[in-house]
Amino acid sequence: MLPYKVVGTGCEQGYLEFVHNSTTLAYIQYHKNIWNTFSDDSIIQYMTEQIDNNCDSQQEKERMWRKIHNTFIRSTAGYCVASYVLGLGDRHPDNIMINTVEGNLFHIDFGHFLGNVKKKFGYTRERDPFVLTKEMVAFINFDINDKISSFNDDKSPRARAPAEMSLDDFQRIQEESINQEISGDYFGDTPSGMKMTPSFILFEKLC
Repeated sequence: MLPYKVVGTGCEQGYLEFVHNSTTLAYIQYHKNIWNTFSDDSIIQYMTEQIDNNCDSQQEKERMWRKIHNTFIRSTAGYCVASYVLGLGDRHPDNIMINTVEGNLFHIDFGHFLGNVKKKFGYTRERDPFVLTKEMVAFINFDINDKISSFNDDKSPRARAPAEMSLDDFQRIQEESINQEISGDYFGDTPSGMKMTPSFILFEKLC
């Protein structure tokens, strides 16, 4: 969670800490067009744009995706619990913000709390105990491994890192190597004169 400092200096006045690199959920929803508000993947789209613009290398993009996604999940869970316990009201998209560099989701404007929610013409406008929107759920459930694997243009097993190689690829290469070793086959000599057995080929493909 990302608490920010607030210092009261008088009646209805004070100072608020400025949180850098942050934007409201409302802006994320409609920054492209008003129809994007109805999209479930608005946070995913916006984070993709930010990471692509701020990161040069694929390794840096992978690191940012993992950090932002993990931080977003933890901070969202924390604020769901906190807003439920404190009975926060007035939780519209302009009062929920996301740090686009660190991934923190955080709430602002605590003028309505402990069940003091907003009403209109005598009707309670807010009935949910806390806010967990479809965009938040979509980003929490977003499979970043698929996103990270898409950074590689070449999808062949030789070009993929060991952690990204599927179990089927690994088993297939392993079975091919075992069968060829049993038959006594090998694929020539290395510059040092060592026989390039299928096991050597398997090691090369994994590394």
